[in-house]
Amino acid sequence: MKNHKNNFELGKLDTNQIIKNYKPLVVKSVSKVIKNKMDSEEVVQDALIKTLEHLHKFNPDKGSFAIWIATLSKNTALDFVRKKDYKIWSNSTDKIPEGITKTYEPDNRLQLCAEFLKNTFEELTEIQGKIIQLRFNENKSYEEIAGFLNISIEHTRVLNHRAIEKLRAIALKKRK
Repeated sequence: MKNHKNNFELGKLDTNQIIKNYKPLVVKSVSKVIKNKMDSEEVVQDALIKTLEHLHKFNPDKGSFAIWIATLSKNTALDFVRKKDYKIWSNSTDKIPEGITKTYEPDNRLQLCAEFLKNTFEELTEIQGKIIQLRFNENKSYEEIAGFLNISIEHTRVLNHRAIEKLRAIALKKRK
């Protein structure tokens, strides 16, 4: 893949060259988010179209074209996942449609994991839950968490470690 230093060089590439050079990167970026092959192919096409439509927005001063297109592709895939309605039939009160078995499709694993984590998360103490929330959902540093909770940084690290170990133990227990 070529690094394009400026929009002038990028402007010399035609649509076919961009697709030929960057489609493998788009496929890789999308397939990290979406495991279902049909959905993945659809999102790859959407990402390539979006790339061509927004080509004028690429700013080489902010990074390489490859990083820009990979980020655009990943975000397109994440948008697709957010919009798609994944149902888990075993938890549904609706009648299972004919021809569909009670198996979990790969796309439903994310929802299953989310439900499992939510139920497991409820078994943490209040402070452990806050630390995990701040650390992993809000990407806060130990220093920021310690300041927010008015505890020492070391105590924050210890509580974080204990919370993770507790989640691990609960997960292993539920798995059996």
